[in-house]
Amino acid sequence: SEFIATAKCCSLGVAHRYFLVDLAQALGDTELMRTAIDANYLFIDNQSTIQMLHNPTHKERLKHVDIAFSYSRQQVDQGRFVPKYVMSADNLADIQTKALPGPLHK
Repeated sequence: SEFIATAKCCSLGVAHRYFLVDLAQALGDTELMRTAIDANYLFIDNQSTIQMLHNPTHKERLKHVDIAFSYSRQQVDQGRFVPKYVMSADNLADIQTKALPGPLHK
């Protein structure tokens, strides 16, 4: 599921990038253009996903996510995204995806 989430994030990130480039061109905003073409960080709390994005050693076990994974890896290889590890305790997205105890969110 981490691979699928990463692929969806890459897909949305590319769509947002195209939108920002079009907007920057329409407005003539060079600062927005630089922001739009810079690499984006993928904050991932799964170290094996990050390792697989850099070096797919166990690809034969991932045939069901092969296309999505290949797209994510291609985006990382092209420098559009930079995967970064974030500890689960610091991952704000977990609020929406996992049942966490209340004290962590206060």
